[in-house]
Amino acid sequence: MRPRHWDNDEEERLRREARLRLPTVPLIHEWNVAPTAGDARWRRQPAAVGVGPWLQQVAVWSHVAGSPLQLVTWHGANGEPERSIVVESSLAGLGFIQPVADGGVLLVSVRRPRDAAISAQRWSSRGDLVAEADLGDAIEHVLATDSGAVWVGYFDEALTGRAPEGHGLVRFGADLQPEWLYPWNTDLPSVDDCESMNVVGETVYACPYLDHHVVRVDGGEVTDLGPAPHRGGQALLIEGDRGLLIGGYGADHDLMTPFEFTANGPMRVGSQGRVVMPDGLEARSRSWICRGGQAWTQVDNNRFRLGLSRVFDTLC
Repeated sequence: MRPRHWDNDEEERLRREARLRLPTVPLIHEWNVAPTAGDARWRRQPAAVGVGPWLQQVAVWSHVAGSPLQLVTWHGANGEPERSIVVESSLAGLGFIQPVADGGVLLVSVRRPRDAAISAQRWSSRGDLVAEADLGDAIEHVLATDSGAVWVGYFDEALTGRAPEGHGLVRFGADLQPEWLYPWNTDLPSVDDCESMNVVGETVYACPYLDHHVVRVDGGEVTDLGPAPHRGGQALLIEGDRGLLIGGYGADHDLMTPFEFTANGPMRVGSQGRVVMPDGLEARSRSWICRGGQAWTQVDNNRFRLGLSRVFDTLC
């Protein structure tokens, strides 16, 4: 596991006190997401939620009795299910769901079970199994694109594994077979841990540990955009030449760092701030889904959103 980046308790205390004096930007509560009303077969909290390339909202719900049946729901603007399918999935430890271009969904496990060779399944809009494959172990991010490609970023335990996960960042095709692997043994920043990832159309941005550079992958070409303005961000928002990192190590878990892409690399602009809950309370370390200038996070059945433009309006 990667080391925690604080030196001692006193330094951490001082950083925390300084952070609490920063300006804040509250998350927007978008909706409460729930399974089909009146259907008691499903757990009331989702196993995974996702946001697709057209900002479709999807969720998957496990069976209360531990059956392999899973309920997949598509949600409208108010969070109510608009349609659903039931699939019989053998996947264990579901952590990700993505809507795909043909109207179906992709389900992905976070970890590859020792006795299993399958960690992902693609299902049609009617609930038929279209494809299944091994996307690797130690998965941190899964984002589908308009074309049906699937980008996967891995956390640091993937380094001890085999391909594909050992590359840190991989693009899979609609058939769930690897199409592109982040290159090894080059002058590019290594992807020891894909801490944050964003998909804009077919272009992917990532900020990996250990080098903490922002990289862009367009087609099969990787561009090192330069050192990130802050280390350890769990969310990376991108909108044109503007960017935002959310998070950091230790006390910086809710820190927001706005920046702009320049000829000299990503440069911090304005002031740093803190992301908080809508009521102003602290937003503890969160998992984020990032697409362009928007980021979403889930707390139980509650979906929250943060927009880059609103952060820039406050901090810059």
